[in-house]
Amino acid sequence: MTRALRWLAWSLCGLALLLAAAILLLGRVDLAPLAARWATARLGRPVSVAALHVSPGRWVTLRLEGLRLANLPGGSRPEMLALDGLTAEVEALSLLGGAPRLRRLEAEGLRLILEREAGGRKNWKFGEAENATAADATDTGRAGFPTLLDARLRDIAITFRTSGGALLRTELDAVALAAADAAAPVRLTAEGRYNDVPVALEGDLASFDALRDTAAPFPAALRLRAGEETWLRFQGGMTDPLNLDGAEGALSLEAPALDTLLRIAGLEAAEKGAPALRLAGNLLHQGALWRLDGITGALGEAAIAGRRLVLREGADGQADAIEAALDFGHLDLDALLDRRHSGGTAADLTLAVDQAPDTVVQAELTAERLDFGALRATEARLAAALAPGRITVEQLALTYLGGRITAEGAVETGHIQAGTEASGLQIKAVRRALGLGALPLSGRVDGRFAVQARGRTLKAAASTAHASAVIAMRGGQVQRRLLEIASLDLRSLFRAAEGGSPIACLIAVVDLRGGEATVAPLRLRAREGTIAGNGSIDLRRRQMDMIIGSQRDTTGSLALDIPVRVSGSIDDPQIRPARWSAEGRALLAAPDVVNRLLPELRPFARRNPCLTPR
Repeated sequence: MTRALRWLAWSLCGLALLLAAAILLLGRVDLAPLAARWATARLGRPVSVAALHVSPGRWVTLRLEGLRLANLPGGSRPEMLALDGLTAEVEALSLLGGAPRLRRLEAEGLRLILEREAGGRKNWKFGEAENATAADATDTGRAGFPTLLDARLRDIAITFRTSGGALLRTELDAVALAAADAAAPVRLTAEGRYNDVPVALEGDLASFDALRDTAAPFPAALRLRAGEETWLRFQGGMTDPLNLDGAEGALSLEAPALDTLLRIAGLEAAEKGAPALRLAGNLLHQGALWRLDGITGALGEAAIAGRRLVLREGADGQADAIEAALDFGHLDLDALLDRRHSGGTAADLTLAVDQAPDTVVQAELTAERLDFGALRATEARLAAALAPGRITVEQLALTYLGGRITAEGAVETGHIQAGTEASGLQIKAVRRALGLGALPLSGRVDGRFAVQARGRTLKAAASTAHASAVIAMRGGQVQRRLLEIASLDLRSLFRAAEGGSPIACLIAVVDLRGGEATVAPLRLRAREGTIAGNGSIDLRRRQMDMIIGSQRDTTGSLALDIPVRVSGSIDDPQIRPARWSAEGRALLAAPDVVNRLLPELRPFARRNPCLTPR
């Protein structure tokens, strides 16, 4: 018995010595080959590790050097991930169960690229993750996230390549995460650049205990500064904070100039400085959906109130979708676009529309008041959309010149079509807007305009465009003096007729094809007579040929009814007496002279009583 006890004692001592020796030697053993083989098998992609050492103790120390993870075949770089070095100190007892507790974590020299291969497969999806079930997808990773009492990361570069090939670059010089213990609030700081724009992040977060409580959203207050003065702030909660998902709370943006935001988006900043932007609202982010409701703020001096901004991230191979619905108070486009500094001739615009854009857009904008150059309008509304291969203006409407103007149109590759309706425009307001002198007409005028054109560029399309316009009046007055002059009434030699004559109808039809315009009919029917005309205008040669005169059976007995021909240069035409040709009389008398117009204008023209016999 004594010998057995002695043998047992010596055995235990030997085992203790062997265990002590193993513990002492463990820190010197390089575990890199073992770790690389395990990671390669786990991820299904080659992994290499230059060195890996583990030092046991109450706080287990792990030191890793030269980690490399291969990219997918055909990737833009051979390596998806490269990490120069990492040191971690983990409480040994925390490894036995629950969330690991780290009192120190340091990493440096991280290079990561996130992209898709030609077939659309994401390089950040590995082996089992490719076949994850719906239940797996609901695991946010919060429950087992370690406690990081002091984490510091340096020299980090993360590049994301969009499906369209654009690069979004994030470079972080330093990132720090600190907490007194698992129940204490967490402080987050980061400094670096995004698309070469300096950025700094500050975050006041709830505790790691709260992070692991998946029954409630994780409270967070984040402040992101871009450039010197642009701030983005969020105050709320996230159900999936590790992926910045499930967020709901108050969001605000303050950008004294849009230049910084344009640079972040990869666009060129304006030469003279873009206007300030302030936005605030309630943010909701769930998966592919980003939504900002209850918006308030301003763009420049234009106040913004209400409605929404929505972004829906597209699935693999599909475009993102943006929906914008914003209401403005006073929108001064001159101030926003800084038109005072624009100069030179406008460049020709291509009519090529992207058949597969990265982003499709649906926008609805309204303004109580709109200023643009000489335009002073109210109750303005724009509804427009950008879709694959098509840009559509569903409606452009505004109250202007005492009436209502609406327009719509679409641009497809090599093709433009548009139409405009004007109702109830005051002639006096039109005269003032165009800088014209006194007009012999008073009342309200209606109009319709339509155009169709084809061409690779805007100038090419304009040279071959087919455009039609119809101007009409019912009611109002025409000066009696004009009627007597047009009919060569002998009474006009001895007096100037005063007052006005009620207008029964007025119509002016213009049809433009390839730079040549036909004006017919041009007809004004009043109580004291009817004036009619027709002709043509060559815009390319700047020549015109018009005949205008009174209809004999509508004027008084002293009217000579001799027509007038206006011809020659548009800038300096010749005016002389003329006689109606047989063709001209037939054209004016024809009951249907609008067949050459674009189809959408024909019903409006035919409703005018001036096209029917008196």
